[in-house]
Amino acid sequence: MPRPQRRKPRKVTEMTVQKFNPNEQDHITLTKVATDYIKQCIEKRGSGIGLRVSVNKAGCSGLKYQVDFVEFAEPNDLVHPIDDKLAVFIDKDAVQYIQGTVLDYVTEGLNKKLIFKNPNETSSCGCGESFTVE
Repeated sequence: MPRPQRRKPRKVTEMTVQKFNPNEQDHITLTKVATDYIKQCIEKRGSGIGLRVSVNKAGCSGLKYQVDFVEFAEPNDLVHPIDDKLAVFIDKDAVQYIQGTVLDYVTEGLNKKLIFKNPNETSSCGCGESFTVE
């Protein structure tokens, strides 16, 4: 009678668990064109670690984006690294207004500007400087 063959020990694969929350999304995303433009601006300035985005009460529609270059993080900032040379700093009070926004750099005729593509905007003023979120 033949002897039973010995089985080779099974290789154990280590598994990890990652949590997935479908409600989580980036507060803000930058297009490649916007990222390159902001990096160029910081390089021309000679200093800076990123861009701060906040929302202020202003304008005829009620809210207005405020964009500033950042030398250091403020205590109320949420930091979103874009890469090793650039981060976006978002005022915690602004998150409710800009959740899911895409920041782009566009050419419109002779003008070039940063624009916010905000899925939360319900209306904006005629000049495009202010917006409303309900």
